[in-house]
Amino acid sequence: VYITQDASSRKIDINKKEYNLSDQEQDVSIEFSTNVDFDYEIPNVDWIKANTAKTRAPMSSHTLSLHISENLNFEKRSASIVLYDKSSNLKDTVSITQEASSRKLVINKKEYNINDDEQDISVDITSNIDYSVTMPNVNWISRNNVRTRAESTTTLKLHISKNDTYDKRSASVVINDPRSSLSETVVINQSQNNALNVDKSSFSFDEKGGDFTIKVTSSLD
Repeated sequence: VYITQDASSRKIDINKKEYNLSDQEQDVSIEFSTNVDFDYEIPNVDWIKANTAKTRAPMSSHTLSLHISENLNFEKRSASIVLYDKSSNLKDTVSITQEASSRKLVINKKEYNINDDEQDISVDITSNIDYSVTMPNVNWISRNNVRTRAESTTTLKLHISKNDTYDKRSASVVINDPRSSLSETVVINQSQNNALNVDKSSFSFDEKGGDFTIKVTSSLD
């Protein structure tokens, strides 16, 4: 007696098994056909969320809708979605790869070494994001309005007060993307007020002459 058994007719046919996505937020629809009682597994990541699989035709065609968050990291990322038969070992996988963030923030100069005079500084910023500017907690640097020069280039104007002290001073202005780790820092170093001062500039003596003492203060080496 010969017993012949046909191969299993259970199937999961996925329309597209690989998605290469940009870094932007978007939705992905995975279309598949199956004749089994299926389920799916989504990896434990925070950038992929699934909606309920929708049946387009009774017990055959389905759509699994996924929401993909914007990639704010500067590395490519990947994950796999598994569709499987609850009653057998049948399964298939969809691979999703998302490009690294294309967010951009570039400044033309990161450090300014300036003299003690009052002056203005212009920092050119090239970006494709809505960035923020954090000013230092000092009273000698003030910010003027950012001026747009082109679609993606702006100019941050800073006013520097005269340094009337005998000490050099430094401060930093931070330009950053509030939504990611993207950040640039502008360092401003202003020299001291170079001066040589005496406490008394004139003396009177009789015909015998005499000695005198003056107190000298200087910011020079």
